[in-house]
Order: sequence, then structure tokens, then C-alpha cells
Amino acid sequence: MKIALAFPGQGAQKIGLGKEFMSFPTYKKYFTQASEILGYDLFSICQSEKIHETKYTQVALFTASLATLELLELDYSKISLGFGLSLGEYTALVAGKKATFAEFLPIVEKRGRLMGEVSQKFPGKMVVTMKVPVEILTETIHEVNPKEVFICNFNTKEQIVIGGMNDSVDQVVSLLKEKGFKKLIPLKVSGAFHTPLLHEVVETLTPVIERFSFEKEIFPLLSNVTGEIHGTDFKEKLVQQIESPVKMEKMCNTLKQEGITHVLEIGCGNVVGQLVKKNQPEITPLTIDTKENLTAFKEWQKQW
Repeated sequence: MKIALAFPGQGAQKIGLGKEFMSFPTYKKYFTQASEILGYDLFSICQSEKIHETKYTQVALFTASLATLELLELDYSKISLGFGLSLGEYTALVAGKKATFAEFLPIVEKRGRLMGEVSQKFPGKMVVTMKVPVEILTETIHEVNPKEVFICNFNTKEQIVIGGMNDSVDQVVSLLKEKGFKKLIPLKVSGAFHTPLLHEVVETLTPVIERFSFEKEIFPLLSNVTGEIHGTDFKEKLVQQIESPVKMEKMCNTLKQEGITHVLEIGCGNVVGQLVKKNQPEITPLTIDTKENLTAFKEWQKQW
């Protein structure tokens, strides 16, 4: 048995985040500490519509995921790898002890705030396309405007996400429908993430990440940009992922190559686990975001 930790990205959030485990002092301390660092009551934000604002969403998921991880009381010698979807990659870095929660939270806050600001400057959206060959997708994007629409997630062979400026994305969707592709699903996000429209965020965040002093990770971490285990250029890749496509399918292939048998998705929802299962059916995903599945995990953990 080989276990990987997985962490969700923006879009997994829901109103009420944190409420499930707030009775656990170990969990609550993360929200208390986060509120002290951020200068506002993060838990209260999570109980309102504000949680869907990018400047709050990312710090909320980051905090909730790491607080939940603490409840697991893991034997880290049994963890073989860590990864996450978009923001979740930043969470995985802290889970892997490359940085502490308190040190890295301000960087996550800056990332979310900047992405929110740039998204207001360049109003955009993201749409999941199902069973559209990448060649047709690329061709259609070029028919509209390749400077305003981009591929931003390679989730599975049949599921690719596009993103870009609102009007141009709508035009691509209309053309795809004319070509016979009907399953096109808008994502609940506030911008065209993982596209060059966010280059301004990359420019601002790069020196911040470059100055940060990271520790040696306790288990390998996957890069969203390459889909492979991070190398010595991980700082560059960590910032680059903001404007680059997420290679989820490739990350799942790497999980298989590394012999991973179980993926623990920690914090909120099962989006990452579902993608792992679609790409690599033999890998078992487990979600930990309720008291019920936390109890089930504790029982299963006894078998390790």
C-alpha cells in the first residue's frame, strides 16, 4: 500500500466550510491563527457568500485543508507523495513541511487577492468540455481568438477545461455546439485561471516566492505545470502554474508510475479523487471532510 495526500483547488469551497470540525480544538486553532494573521474573522467569512470571492476562497480552503490534515494524526513515514489541484499544490507544500502554515498563509492570501483583482480587470470564465478532441478544441479557439481563449486544465482524456475572456469563451462554446459537442459545463469560478490573462499575478508573485526560504520536503510533491515530481526549479513552477494549464491527467499517470494505491483527499469535497479515479481506476480515492469519513479513516488507519 502506497498513499498520496491530495488537496482541493478553488471551486471546491462551499458555504459552511469549517463548521463540521470547529468543535475540535486542534482544528479551531488553524482558523484562530489565520484570523490573527489575515486581520479578519475567516470562519465567519466561510459561513457566508463571501467564501466564493477569490480573495477569501483560497485562504479558506488552504486553512480548512491543513486543519483537517492535523486531525488525521498521520504517521508521515507512511505517506509516499503529495499533490493538489491549483491552490491545492500550495497546500501540499505545507503538508510536505516545505513551509509552515503561518509563514505561507500570507503568500496564499496575496495569490488569491491578486488573482481576484486581475480577474476583475479581465472578466473571464472557465468551461469544462467533454469528449472534445484537443485538436478540434485548439482549432476552434484559433477560429475565435487564441489571445483571449486558452486550454487551462487537462483533467482526463475526455475532459478538458477552457478559459478566457467572457465573450470569446462564449463564441468558442457556440462553435463547439455547432460542431456537435453539447456537453459544455461552466465552472463556478470568478475568472479565467491558469491562462496568460493572469500574467500580471505571476510577475508580482515571482519575487515573493523567490525570496521565500523553503525547507526540504518530507515526501515528493507533484507539479501542476509538468504533472511530474517537482525538481530544483519548483519555485519557478509554483508561480508558473498560475498562468499555465493544470496537467491533472499527467499527475494521475505519475501516481500510477510511483505505485500509489490510495489517495486521501483532504479538506473539502472529492473533485480531485474523482479525477484520479477517472484517470487511474485502480487507485482508490478517499475523501476526508466530515466527521463520518474522518471516523472511517481512523478505523482504516489501524490497518496500516
